[in-house]
Amino acid sequence: MAAGTPGDESGRGVFITGTDTGVGKTRVACELLRAVRARGVDAGVMKPVETGVAAAHGDTGRLGEDGAALVAAGGVTDSAELISPYRFALPASPLVAARAVGLEVRPECIRSAFATLAARHPWMLVEGAGGWAVPVATGVDMSHLAVALGLPVIVVARRVLGTINHTRLTVDAVRRAGLTVAAIVLNGAQVPLSPQGDPTLASNAALLAELTGVRVEESMPWGPVVPGPSPLAGLAAWLTGT
Repeated sequence: MAAGTPGDESGRGVFITGTDTGVGKTRVACELLRAVRARGVDAGVMKPVETGVAAAHGDTGRLGEDGAALVAAGGVTDSAELISPYRFALPASPLVAARAVGLEVRPECIRSAFATLAARHPWMLVEGAGGWAVPVATGVDMSHLAVALGLPVIVVARRVLGTINHTRLTVDAVRRAGLTVAAIVLNGAQVPLSPQGDPTLASNAALLAELTGVRVEESMPWGPVVPGPSPLAGLAAWLTGT
């Protein structure tokens, strides 16, 4: 996909993945939701599988930290069962966390919940768990769930040294799965680095855009959401066509 042309299917929503765990997918997802809502778009949210949740699977009323953040950012009132069908206590991959309690994640349940939410909301944001190839069930990883939902993908990556390799590998994997990479968002580092400390900060975005042909956003500083216009306002307008 060219850097300036969103796919036709982007009007239906996006699937958020990352180059790794802890790259800031939820932070980016919440900022994007805030920007989409500011444009008057009704957005539904999903965190299909979340691990490390104090309320384990079976506690139907409580969401995990990520799921709750998406609900707050999206301003939705859909049930926890639809937003996050699978929630597990063990902070591990979904496959390991599910096996720890003798369960198996069923992709068809996630597809069904997504279909219900997509019928209610014209635009959907779905946040994956971990990275693109994280195992979810026997023979199923996060990429299979993304393909089943059919949304274009936003890749969240760190802005630091090494991001070129990790991001290109993820972009290539998404494309091999047959999905469109809608954008790359470079999230600020947990430990702020000065340009002097990391000389790649000045060139990462432009080089990734050149190498992948994908729109790259680098306006996401690390830290809590602050009042005012979202740093992803331009991306939201481009994705939703509003």
